[in-house]
Amino acid sequence: MRYLAFLLLFCSSALCQELKIVGDTKVIDIDRTVVVKDKITLVNTLPVTVSAPAGGFGYAWDYPTGITAKRTLNTLVISAAPKGITSISVEWSVVDFDKKLIDGKSASITFAIGAPDPVPPKPPEPATKPIAIEGISVLMVVNKDATGVIGTQGQKSFVTSADIRVYLDSKCSKDPASQEWKAYRQLQATTDMSGDAKAWQDAMKRPRNTTAPWMIISNPKGSYEGPIPATYDEAFALLKKYVEQ
Repeated sequence: MRYLAFLLLFCSSALCQELKIVGDTKVIDIDRTVVVKDKITLVNTLPVTVSAPAGGFGYAWDYPTGITAKRTLNTLVISAAPKGITSISVEWSVVDFDKKLIDGKSASITFAIGAPDPVPPKPPEPATKPIAIEGISVLMVVNKDATGVIGTQGQKSFVTSADIRVYLDSKCSKDPASQEWKAYRQLQATTDMSGDAKAWQDAMKRPRNTTAPWMIISNPKGSYEGPIPATYDEAFALLKKYVEQ
């Protein structure tokens, strides 16, 4: 019996022991979030009636501004109210004939009017800019043969236009690769980019599905990657659309 009692005492003590961890450890603080959900009455449509116990007198209703309601003794009929959670309270008196006194009473209720607004959809994550330069940058890529730039006459005029270069110089951000240049380039598809800034190297590696002049307009508000339109006016309109948005 003594052995059994000792064994029971030992087991009880063992159950109370804490485990220990040995090694490269430290004690840290962690945040713990607890979500508490409350049940609430939802009023789908109006009017709705709020009732206090009958048998009293002097019912004094209190409700927020913006609620349209009619008081009738121990009831309050709500005909209009803004959507959301609201609280209504009332005070009244009752006569206690046994105790020969007037006793004051009060009550309140909290409820929701109208279904809650749906959770707004999460806005899409902004797409990665095709040219990793802050602000606005433009890259034109051309292929050439023995006759010059491959493309329509409008495309050739666009990529060689001095007016377009002046326009880009006024609109593009500063090129981080140079203290003097703005962030626009016109390059041949075969240009060796090994000595250039990584942003331009990566832009030149992006896929192009035609040998016609190609344009990348990189703008935080929305970018364009695709062939340069066939006419000068169409190409300039496209450029302005994405640069000046």
